[in-house]
Amino acid sequence: MSWIVLHAHVFISIFYLTDVDQTSIKKVVEDYRLAYSKIPYRVPHETDGPRQPVQIIEMFTTILRRFAYFCTLVPEFQALSRDDQGKLLRESVLEMCLLRGALSFDAQNHRWPNTSMEFLKDCPQLNV
Repeated sequence: MSWIVLHAHVFISIFYLTDVDQTSIKKVVEDYRLAYSKIPYRVPHETDGPRQPVQIIEMFTTILRRFAYFCTLVPEFQALSRDDQGKLLRESVLEMCLLRGALSFDAQNHRWPNTSMEFLKDCPQLNV
């Protein structure tokens, strides 16, 4: 275990990822990229004016379908009953949207998503 000093009396322990942890993270990233490619957006990348409400709904439902597909790629999720899978998806949607929205917001350009992020470069944009 290593320690770093943050401020005079504040210490943080640093644990390094094991090979198993690194492999697990790589698998999650690969699965997300697979979900991203299997469930594409069906709205234009950019628009000249404000998006139509139906386009915003389509963007949101694409995110939800992609999230559900991604979950089916997780072995622990697959081991749950269909009923439990449905409950877990329904009850986690708000948190997933909040986290994803916070992660991907482009504060400089006041839009979602931040298309300078490699995995979001082909997403349709929503200006706010």
